[in-house]
Amino acid sequence: MTLEQELDQFAQRGGGQMTIGPRGGQDLEAFKGTISSLRQYESNGRLRIVRQHQESYTGQRYIDRVIIELMPENWPSGV
Repeated sequence: MTLEQELDQFAQRGGGQMTIGPRGGQDLEAFKGTISSLRQYESNGRLRIVRQHQESYTGQRYIDRVIIELMPENWPSGV
């Protein structure tokens, strides 16, 4: 399931806050793409990034969790 499909389903269930992290097997470097997409959705007014968590075990300070807030009226399905 793609990130957009996951967010579509979340919006259809009423939205609210959701924690997003790397998918199974995805490394933190690859997770940067997901974060970039979330930031783009935020800049388009489709969701709000509430909090980002940086890991501390690699020394790279990668973001490893993001809490978003998504309201169904801001996330039209299929867009």
